Amino acid sequence: MIFLSKRPGAKETALFLSRPKKDGGWTEPVNPGEPWNAEYGPYTPLVSPDGKTLYFSSQKGVFDRLPVEAMSYEKFLDTIRNPGNGVGDIYSMPVDALAVPLRPEP
Repeated sequence: MIFLSKRPGAKETALFLSRPKKDGGWTEPVNPGEPWNAEYGPYTPLVSPDGKTLYFSSQKGVFDRLPVEAMSYEKFLDTIRNPGNGVGDIYSMPVDALAVPLRPEP
């Protein structure tokens, strides 16, 4: 199971993973850490029907941090018209890249 949660002590919601136990319960949720949560600030996680691809949305963008240098008007327009602009993007990645086993516990 892949879900979002604002666990105790967290500043914002984060992606967590849990897997089924043979006895019917679920394992303790695991935060896959960076870069998934810090870099993307994911929300709306969905897994493909074959269980191989994770899709999620993110509103993180180039304007989340102070610019390193002045930006020309042309560069600004290019930035706001492309992914990573902070308005909302959809990402996909292999579930295996999370490096957390999702198969049932033995």
